[in-house]
Amino acid sequence: MKNHSVFGRGGRCVLLIAAATAWTPGSVRADCRIWNQVAYSGGPGPRVGHAMEFDSRDLPSAGSILFGGYDGSILFGDTWRWDGATWTQLATTGPSARWYHSMVFDSSRGRVVLFGGSTTFAASNSETWEWDGAAWTLVTSVGPPIRIHTAMAYDEHRQRTVLFGGTATVGLLNDTWEWDGVSWTQVFPTIAPPVRANHGMAYDADCRMIVMHGGQESNNVLTDTWLFDGAEWNQLITPNPPNRSALEVQITYDKARHRPVMYCGTGANAVTPFQSTWELLGGDWENTAISINNGPVITGGIGMCYDSARGVTVIYGGGLGFLFYWLNPLNGLWEYSTPGAPVAVTQHPSGGSSVILSGPSTSFTVAASGTGPLQYQWRINGSQLFNAGAWSGVTTPTITITGFGYAKGAYDCEISNKCGAVRTDPVGLDVHCPGDADLSGIVDFSDVLSALANWGYVCP
Repeated sequence: MKNHSVFGRGGRCVLLIAAATAWTPGSVRADCRIWNQVAYSGGPGPRVGHAMEFDSRDLPSAGSILFGGYDGSILFGDTWRWDGATWTQLATTGPSARWYHSMVFDSSRGRVVLFGGSTTFAASNSETWEWDGAAWTLVTSVGPPIRIHTAMAYDEHRQRTVLFGGTATVGLLNDTWEWDGVSWTQVFPTIAPPVRANHGMAYDADCRMIVMHGGQESNNVLTDTWLFDGAEWNQLITPNPPNRSALEVQITYDKARHRPVMYCGTGANAVTPFQSTWELLGGDWENTAISINNGPVITGGIGMCYDSARGVTVIYGGGLGFLFYWLNPLNGLWEYSTPGAPVAVTQHPSGGSSVILSGPSTSFTVAASGTGPLQYQWRINGSQLFNAGAWSGVTTPTITITGFGYAKGAYDCEISNKCGAVRTDPVGLDVHCPGDADLSGIVDFSDVLSALANWGYVCP
């Protein structure tokens, strides 16, 4: 097993370039994205356990294709398309009603490929169906054993659909299979990742590799990342593995920005769901929720895909609630798209001042451009300030400082929007007592001697 930090065999391969720069607090994301909830009418209705995949053919049926799912009482066998503006029901026939199946889009043959899923609450199946834009066709029931909670990705370079793991009647699996459009073939790599279900997989078109992350192994949440090059699985040891990985993970590949995007729901021990979005860049996972604190709050069971025509990642539905979330299905539609311009500082604080203790005050002002709303946070010596004591206006462009000894230090302002945060240049502030000529912090005899020595001196 190789422990990759630099790996890849084609294209830009931003995924694993060790020198790539990831976002950190105090910097902006020039290519940032945020989740925006989209209003619509009609649509598939609340559901969990459905699957979504983008059909990129230039046909009337092109768009984000959704199939199946469960609304808490009924399993669905319907097919829908989201084109960025409207939901359209495409079919009510085809695969039997089911949930927790998997889908990919085979771009070389122009087919959406569907595998497995549960058609009752006690049984799964091993059917493989294909959608040609007009109708579903059952192409085979021979291949991987029956299962749910598996993951698939389409390898565009090798023109193969790759399937890994899932839950079967015998338990969790860690087998690898490939579909070439005619038949399934099991692949036997030297090293296989541990068994798992509810993991995420996507094809990195620049690195020409399948990326897999997380999922569930028995009662344990997995935080490992693996790469499949068509022959072998190799673990990618990331410096900062996601520490909020969930029981269910979905990954897609943002082709415009050359990186996998992952959405996680509630973790194994979390009672309250949280929004957790990660991007894999420079060989490490980056939690975009650090700077982007909005988005869907979903426990699991979502449908997610990347709309390459519009350059957005789409999420639909899912369930909410730590236990039995499938009994509380949602119908929210979210898109991960650009919010506008990042923050740029146009005026740094300047003119360090000396403030006497007896009452005078001073102020510093900053200015910045960027898509609003802009948020401001003043700091002293790297620590966040609050409106108390010597300070007021600490969350505005202008801070006012009254002359107290503890107000001495280096001041800067962190300015942020949904693309991240930048910090201004620091400016120093000296605070001293009236009569303290030698700035010792104490008015003493040496200050008297200094005053006498300079008696009558006229300042220029």
